[in-house]
Amino acid sequence: MTRWIKMCDKQNFEISVKLCIQKEAAAATVVVVVVVVVVVVVVVVVVVVVVVVVVVVVALVVVVIVVGVVVVVVVIVVVVVVEEVVVVVAETAVIVTVTATVVIAALR
Repeated sequence: MTRWIKMCDKQNFEISVKLCIQKEAAAATVVVVVVVVVVVVVVVVVVVVVVVVVVVVVALVVVVIVVGVVVVVVVIVVVVVVEEVVVVVAETAVIVTVTATVVIAALR
């Protein structure tokens, strides 16, 4: 009977050890899964942040290029219009001067 009790205690001890090992393995698995999930989430967040930063930088570059082109076009248009106005004013001044000279000469 004592031998049977010792054998039973030994089996109970082995079962307890196995259960303890299984619990520890399960806990370790949970820790590994949590760490993997956290790493994946961090990587995804970093990738999203990098993509957003790249998109914002590209958008800013496009805006700067578009604004630069618009400014250049506006400056060219203003220069051309001012040049045309100056030419028209100069031609008108020449016509007025010639006409005045002819009128003055005719009146003498």
